[in-house]
Amino acid sequence: MNPPGVMVSDWKARSSGTLVGFFSASLPSGLELHELMVHHRDGSWWLSFPSKPMLGADGAALRDDSGKIRYSAPLVSFSNRQARDRFTEQVLAALRQALPQVFDAERAST
Repeated sequence: MNPPGVMVSDWKARSSGTLVGFFSASLPSGLELHELMVHHRDGSWWLSFPSKPMLGADGAALRDDSGKIRYSAPLVSFSNRQARDRFTEQVLAALRQALPQVFDAERAST
């Protein structure tokens, strides 16, 4: 499925756990999303939206017991799973078309 009008840009590779990298997506509606994250594990690919760090009273980022920054719920979400899955499918298809090398991890793991 080749989504008409979905454009991706600003790819930044970052391998950490399931994270493969960050990118921006421009949708046909004119909405532009920045710092989307693409993840991969066990043959599955998914997207996540940026979240903001939780801040203490002093304005510093709160950290968990292991020292990792704690994040609030995502700033953007979907009303149902079907909408989320449709969005993910379309944006991943655009990313695969524009930057097929991002999916090299998929070929390496099979």
